[in-house]
Amino acid sequence: MPNALGSERSEITAVDENALDGQATRKEITIHFTANPDDPKLHLLIYLPIGFNATHLYPVNPRLPAYPRFLNSRLKQIESNLQQRRLSAMTTNKQETWRTTLTQARQALLTLLNSLEPAQWDAVVFSENEPQTNQPWTVATAVGHVIDSERGMSIQVHKIRKGEPTIPEGFDLDRWNAGVQKRLGNPSPTELLAALDSTRAKTLEGLASLQAEEWALSGRHPSRGIITIEQYYATIAGHDRMHIEDIQQALALK
Repeated sequence: MPNALGSERSEITAVDENALDGQATRKEITIHFTANPDDPKLHLLIYLPIGFNATHLYPVNPRLPAYPRFLNSRLKQIESNLQQRRLSAMTTNKQETWRTTLTQARQALLTLLNSLEPAQWDAVVFSENEPQTNQPWTVATAVGHVIDSERGMSIQVHKIRKGEPTIPEGFDLDRWNAGVQKRLGNPSPTELLAALDSTRAKTLEGLASLQAEEWALSGRHPSRGIITIEQYYATIAGHDRMHIEDIQQALALK
């Protein structure tokens, strides 16, 4: 606790009589509330326009605008700078939060997949997931679907940032999902694991370039409707977690 008040004093610690290109005097003042120099103190930074005195609020220097306008201009600039810093901090915090969330979700999926035996990649996860082809979804198909969906959602985020529609009119999500094997072919487990890494790296690259005002931009997701860019990243991470559970259940690992 600081000592009791009663020994207040102030001192001018620095003076610049040529501040702001000669338009003002800059003073740094320290106010001590007690006699102890180690107790809390207040530091003031003051700009006095050239020609300002206590008898009037308008400077003698004709180059300098009226003092109130001069002060307001400086305060507005300071406020603007602080707002930009706050927005930058908010963006950084969101980016760190979602980078961590996305990285953890993908790592959990990779940990599961790396523990599987080769034959387990052919285990059926959904027996009727492709009504158009009557092809069941195996573990490999489900992993391919995760990759395919993430690529699609990353494209949608990119379109939102450009002000473009995310999906065409009449988009059929079931039909799209049914064509995952045709789009991806028949990749090996090694190729799927590599694609999981490269796809997430591209997603994080896009995340890192987001500006503060873009997080709330929205577009139409095929199944969730109108959602924000931030909700897109939540959906990508949640999609990993959902199919982890599906694979675990199919392989009786839960």
